[in-house]
This record gives sequence, structure tokens and C-alpha cells, in this order.
Amino acid sequence: MRDASVDLGQWGSAWRHCLAQSVDEVELDNRLAAVLRARRSVVPNNQDLINDPAAGDKNLTGDTFQSMVIEAYLDQNRESSLVEGLSAIERRLT
Repeated sequence: MRDASVDLGQWGSAWRHCLAQSVDEVELDNRLAAVLRARRSVVPNNQDLINDPAAGDKNLTGDTFQSMVIEAYLDQNRESSLVEGLSAIERRLT
């Protein structure tokens, strides 16, 4: 019978790292992934406007894009992407 503690190389190391993550880290990782999914939905949802040459100024500024991402996140997750205790830079990034 083989030893159950077989060295899995880098996969074993990655697995041990995953197990070592705290519940808070996993929650933060999931929240970040949800923010990225929301961001990825904004451009396709506005593709007709983006492609319309007659539309002129499309008003798709950084602030507008950020507002759309926040709205998409709320629609998809029914909660704010921000959590308590974030620094100013963390709040800006999420």
C-alpha cells in the first residue's frame, strides 16, 4: 500500500495554501471575483451604443463606467461590494 502523504509537488503546495486561507480571505476572494464578473458585463451590455457612430459622445467616462459596474454588481449579487474597514485605496479599487 502506498503512503497517503504522496508529494504532489506544486499542486500539493497550492492545495495546502488554499486550505490555509481564512474564511475572510476566501470571502474577499469571492467578492473580488464577483466585482470582476460585473466589470466584464458592462462593455457587452453597452456594445450597441459603443458601436453606434451616430451616437456621438457616448458619455462612457471612467466615472460612468464605475457607476455601471457598481449597478451590475448590485444586480448580480444583491449586496454592496464594499465591506467594513477598507482603506481609501481599497474602497477605490472595489
